[in-house]
Amino acid sequence: MKGDLSFSEYIGVVIGADGYFSFIDAYKFPEIMCFPGKRKSAHVFKVMKRKQLLNLKFFLKGNTDGIAVVLMTLCYGIIGFLDDYIKVVKKRSLGLRAWQKLALQLIVTAVFCWYVMMKSGIGTAIYIPFTNGMELDLGILFVPFLFIAVLGTVNGVNLTDGLDGLAGGVTLIVAAFFMIVSWAAGSMISPVCGAIVGALLAFLLFNCYPAKVFMGDTGSLALGGFVAATAFVLKMPIFIVIVGFVYLWESI
Repeated sequence: MKGDLSFSEYIGVVIGADGYFSFIDAYKFPEIMCFPGKRKSAHVFKVMKRKQLLNLKFFLKGNTDGIAVVLMTLCYGIIGFLDDYIKVVKKRSLGLRAWQKLALQLIVTAVFCWYVMMKSGIGTAIYIPFTNGMELDLGILFVPFLFIAVLGTVNGVNLTDGLDGLAGGVTLIVAAFFMIVSWAAGSMISPVCGAIVGALLAFLLFNCYPAKVFMGDTGSLALGGFVAATAFVLKMPIFIVIVGFVYLWESI
């Protein structure tokens, strides 16, 4: 039946809902927060329970595109975590030096570029908005385009994380858009998008003004990696400028 959920889409709904309620559980038990205090600071990945990881592992079996998106999210999240760790634990207010952060981002992006061009079958073509599915093959120009788009998106999300609920709210809209598109296109990354949507819905309950929970660079860089990776897997990087125009606005 046309309106029925497929098995993979059902798994996505389950993971997303699981993430939503687990974030609420995490708030009820603040001992799992990274940095408890008067204004609790938390990171997105610290509230994921073992059951979500098992669900995700089940879904990602044989799903290379889904694995690529998750790894991009995790790798950029790790870069953000290192930056937060140095700031909070090592008491160095600047965190990672600019060249260190850029070098790590370039390495992660290079591996993702290699996957997209050599292993995934996605190729170097991208969809042009408002052209009824017309594609533009960038050829060798795809490499610099990918690097600029990924680094710009990731750091744009990071810069957006300044006001309570802004980065989470904007990324929720972007993730919901990609979830619907991936579902309509039959892409296997739709459950991953659903998981992000579910987690962000819960996160925003406590990140709206006045914020009680913060994502830090760990969350903002991870979300940037998710948005960039999802856009390229769907061959829709230009759409980031339209759906996530706030990222661009904050970067200017």
